[in-house]
Amino acid sequence: MIGAVMAATALASGAYTAYEQREAGKAQQQMYNLQAEQNRKQAERETIQAGLAQVEAEKEAQRRTAQLGQDIGAVYANAAGNGVLLDSGGVKSVLKSNVTEGYADVGAILNQANLTIWGHNQNAQALTDQAGLNMFAGKQAKAAANRQSIGSGIQSIGSAMSAGIGGMNLGSALHKRYNTDFTSIL
Repeated sequence: MIGAVMAATALASGAYTAYEQREAGKAQQQMYNLQAEQNRKQAERETIQAGLAQVEAEKEAQRRTAQLGQDIGAVYANAAGNGVLLDSGGVKSVLKSNVTEGYADVGAILNQANLTIWGHNQNAQALTDQAGLNMFAGKQAKAAANRQSIGSGIQSIGSAMSAGIGGMNLGSALHKRYNTDFTSIL
């Protein structure tokens, strides 16, 4: 009887441990899946930020190009208003300087935007990659927990068998020593 109680206790303990390990694995997988979803959302936001940076850069480049047109018009108007020949060296020099500066500004605006867009796209890719890694880690955590629960089940069966045999040996030894049937008091 003692062996049966010990064996049942070992089996119950092993079953509970296996259940808890499986549940812990499910919880870990759920946590990793939530992290992956969060990474995906952040990647989407980075992609949106890249698009917004593109639009903003295009607007800024258009604004600077329009300003360049106004600057050129002002140079012509000032030259004509002051009686200066439009094809004179001074006017041409001022125009060339304005055009060079304007195009340099537009190039700088677009280069800076491209760098910003590249950064957002790199962040989006890294977050997407991390989401994939989190999904993989979640599957692995669940699989590991399932393997542990199987190991716990096997261990509890072995403990139950050992306890049962040990209890039977103890009962047999007591019966031989005292030549008494203990089942009558249980």
